[in-house]
Amino acid sequence: MPDAPLAVIDIDDVLADTTPLMLDHLNRKLGTAYTMDDMHVFGMSQALSIPREEVVLLINSNEFQMEIAPMPGAAAGLARLREQGCEVWLVTGRPEIVRPSTEAWLARGGFAYDHLVMGLAGSEKVEALPRAPLLACDDRADAVTAYAAVAQVAYLYARPWNRDGAGPENMRRVEGWGEIIVPGR
Repeated sequence: MPDAPLAVIDIDDVLADTTPLMLDHLNRKLGTAYTMDDMHVFGMSQALSIPREEVVLLINSNEFQMEIAPMPGAAAGLARLREQGCEVWLVTGRPEIVRPSTEAWLARGGFAYDHLVMGLAGSEKVEALPRAPLLACDDRADAVTAYAAVAQVAYLYARPWNRDGAGPENMRRVEGWGEIIVPGR
């Protein structure tokens, strides 16, 4: 679909409700009681002083990846983007080692997409795109800022670590999939 408008979507904390499950696993393992409200910056190691190795073990676990619940309305939201003529690219920071479980999770959840790019985080995600996107959605402010430089609209999926600060004029903070629309449609 080289002429179709491009929609670029993140997976974790946009399609998948990843962080609450990670906190649950880590709290049980480490005897801590962290909550989503404790996530004042992106990255558990930085926000919560959890050893990075513990976080990486979860991220690299195919079993953990299959446990994650989808965000409400996410599968229907992707289907709506494709129905409106968008080519949907999923661009995630997840490492290649969990590609099999990521693809299985997406299939199980009924997520419609055209291309999956893995192993890119933050602003480097823009570099993997074949052309400027019509819209993009991510939970990381740095990724959304980079997308906003090339997309008509960049959606910042509201999470505790991205509450602060204003973004570019074409950035929209959204609380859920019902707020993500294709511009001009």
